[in-house]
Amino acid sequence: MMNVRSGGTQIASEQEDKKDEPEQINNHSGTGELSISFKGGGGADEGTLVDSIKIIEKFRSTTADRLKPRTVEECLYCFKHFNEFAKLKGKTKKDLTGQKGKELIITFLKAKYPEKSWRYTLAKLKTLYIGGFGYSSSDWPIEPRRDLPKLPKVTPEPTPTDEVVRAWDDALRHEKDTKSKLLWLLIAQHGWRPQHIVLLRWEDVKVRDGKPWAIIAQSKEFKTGAPIIAHLAPDVVDTLIQYQEETGISTGPVFNAWDHLLDKESGLSKDWVKLEKKWTLPYLRPKGCRHWVSRVAKDGAGLSRPVLAALMGHDTSSGSWMSDWYDSPTAETIIEEQGEKLPNGPLGLLRPINVELVTVAPEEQQVLTLWTQYKNHEIGLRDLTDELESLARESAKKVSSLKIGL
Repeated sequence: MMNVRSGGTQIASEQEDKKDEPEQINNHSGTGELSISFKGGGGADEGTLVDSIKIIEKFRSTTADRLKPRTVEECLYCFKHFNEFAKLKGKTKKDLTGQKGKELIITFLKAKYPEKSWRYTLAKLKTLYIGGFGYSSSDWPIEPRRDLPKLPKVTPEPTPTDEVVRAWDDALRHEKDTKSKLLWLLIAQHGWRPQHIVLLRWEDVKVRDGKPWAIIAQSKEFKTGAPIIAHLAPDVVDTLIQYQEETGISTGPVFNAWDHLLDKESGLSKDWVKLEKKWTLPYLRPKGCRHWVSRVAKDGAGLSRPVLAALMGHDTSSGSWMSDWYDSPTAETIIEEQGEKLPNGPLGLLRPINVELVTVAPEEQQVLTLWTQYKNHEIGLRDLTDELESLARESAKKVSSLKIGL
């Protein structure tokens, strides 16, 4: 049995995704002040030319025990853009600090980022200045209150309504492109991040009785590193099988283990926007869909916190900010609860229930008619009793005749 505690998997609500900024880089949005949780060297020479490779190596070494790996990669990704924009090769400390540095950084922000992202981007750049470039805190050229305009407050988008999600589901049930349909279902039925989906391999699809049954996946490249564990709804199963057949990934019951479900370089965000435009759908983003799944699975279906955490890949490993909230259920327990409470996935809660009409026997219809007449005061209690007794005698005669015939 697989115990999911080791990788960090149990639940959270929407709060985890709204907490996008790492704890190690403190970004006080109310005051515009930036503070770094470690000290840099401050020993860079004024005339030393910028060496991107050395900066990256120094930053990794300096921050190894101070920042989470995800935070380090986010900072280096920011450095990549800054390096390309500012053409750092050939520049010196003098070019990157003081008035020149201030103008360069502000120009970079205006060209590459919306104002609501400036605070966090500045926090990452300052971290790089100290931990990678080797500058001191006093060399950082930006004083937010003095140098920046009044920046908009970052507010999370509200959780999408059921009506918005239903509009997407109603439309995409008619989508002919199997890959696009699978993209929608993997996000809307599980609340997964696009990053989860592009990293999924066929080996993560667990098969039972020759059909996909569950997905259990874990990767160091996941945002939190925590695994995802999901029972597959019937529409996901059918779409997976159809996609497998169309792409020729495997001709047997066992999927090719190391093939990715979807092309890692396909640009899922672009595919998502194409679907929105194709079907003229209301605004909905994968992150909003993730928040919706969290809400309906918890409040609508009553999934327990550990099981919802496993579904969505929330980090509850030792030392994480949610680690004290959850127990350590096995993968089997998680999949069983999801299958019981969400047999058709979160989208199943929005879809109409199919009711099978059953033919009513004439005698039963007569009883219903009599009861309706009584409720509407068309007949009295004595009439109702007499009629029911008459029906009972007629039914008894039919049973007797049947026995004699046999």
